[in-house]
Amino acid sequence: MALTVEDWLERARGGTGAGEVERCLDEAAALARRCYEWCAILAALEELPDVTPQKAAALADRTLECAIDSGELWGFREVATARVDLLDDMSGARRALQAGIDALRRRDTKGYEWALLAEAFAETLDDLPGARLCLAEGREVALRQRDADDLASVAGTLGKVGDRSAALAVAAEAEALLDDDSHAVWSVANAWHGLEEYAASSRVLATAMERATTAEDACVLAQACYSHEDDTGTDRGLARARELAVSAEDWYEIASASKKTRRGHEAVRTALDRAAAAVEDDDTRRSIAAAYHQWLDDSETAARIGPRGVRPETLRAARRSLPGWDATPAPLFDWLRERVTPEVLDRIAEADYGTDFDDHRAALLDIVTTGLVPRNLPWHPAEVVALTRWSRGEHVYHLDRAWCCTLLCLNADELDDVAPGLVESCLAIGDPVPEYAEQLLAWICETDEDDDWPALGLYALLLLRAAQDPADERVARLISMILDIDLDQFYSWAVVIDLWNELGERILVPLRATRPDVHRLLEAVGWPVAAASI
Repeated sequence: MALTVEDWLERARGGTGAGEVERCLDEAAALARRCYEWCAILAALEELPDVTPQKAAALADRTLECAIDSGELWGFREVATARVDLLDDMSGARRALQAGIDALRRRDTKGYEWALLAEAFAETLDDLPGARLCLAEGREVALRQRDADDLASVAGTLGKVGDRSAALAVAAEAEALLDDDSHAVWSVANAWHGLEEYAASSRVLATAMERATTAEDACVLAQACYSHEDDTGTDRGLARARELAVSAEDWYEIASASKKTRRGHEAVRTALDRAAAAVEDDDTRRSIAAAYHQWLDDSETAARIGPRGVRPETLRAARRSLPGWDATPAPLFDWLRERVTPEVLDRIAEADYGTDFDDHRAALLDIVTTGLVPRNLPWHPAEVVALTRWSRGEHVYHLDRAWCCTLLCLNADELDDVAPGLVESCLAIGDPVPEYAEQLLAWICETDEDDDWPALGLYALLLLRAAQDPADERVARLISMILDIDLDQFYSWAVVIDLWNELGERILVPLRATRPDVHRLLEAVGWPVAAASI
């Protein structure tokens, strides 16, 4: 398995002696392609006292080059921080932040980006004039775009840098731009609240509640009040949501908001009962049943409402046939879920820094226990499932990643960021999992809604089969099918483009000399696969 940037950084942290640490940093730098990887290298230097100033400066320069090329704002901030903290180089830090200004001026921006850059001027250089310059540009952008949310960001940062009068003025401008966007209302209320203008914050939310036209908006406003520890406003928002509720979906949102704002089981149950009484479509029925089970621990009512999901093989109907393959997602799904232990559930549920751990874990446990999946994976557990699929390197938990990639394959339309992790982890786990993964990918190919065969699905299937038996006649057949379709999708923006390449190098490149069809395929897909935009 190829090591990642983070693997080499971890080895550097445990390295003995300056030579070993520097070697690990060089390996990490050789792998770094994206700005967040260079930022990770710079951040690691704080923990590596043996690194020479010359090496730190060189890495800061490389990070700045990447930030300039990509326009990635965080790169400029991290370079400035490293220049000050590691090198006591204030002028170098200023050059990095000035490069950030130049980069923002070269492209369309949002007001909040200028606010983030302003924070860097204030926090890193204690340069309040520089911060105000950025905030003035951010204000102009947000006003031009009539973006109340971004103006609120500018107002909040003005308050942080000590320009209270300007902050109050911009907060008023943001409030004047408000429409029916409840999330923007929340942002403006946050700006007033951060400026300790609590009456103004309450006024903004109360006015929006009176004007709210949907239960969903009223629920968002109730949660905004809850975030400000305003129980009266929270109750008022939920009451307004109940006035506006017209559908089962509305009552489900009210139940969810009641849970998030800790209004108690009875409030949650009352809203769910109203949702259950009005439900008409199967997807909402499944969500309501899952809520009874996961939120209220009421399996009896959940069962009465209906099943909380469907079997994976019923999610999509076949649109074509892939001769020579058993096409079904069930064997892989069931083999993995039977091995998902409480420890696995805990690791996955913690993937978002522990946020909403209980909700994510309950949703995952329900899938494991019932063998059923939602037709559309909801936020709980979709967020932690998606995060777990990014795990890479020598410390990856392959069962965790294979399970999460399987869930995403069942629910996602795209394979570019999912299939490589699935292939690598299933091969790492070993028999019988690769064969089951082939069945899942064959099912995806047969049920894909596009008119053409999904090239990435066929390619992932090819990698699995060639890794196990390159002489299998189906390998040649897959290559022929891939060469007959549009290959543009191989030029993916996916951040796992390097994993596609690692798999190709490990599995297909050794066959290139003796297999003309493999050679033609690798040329056709542009191996090593290049990202059109990173």
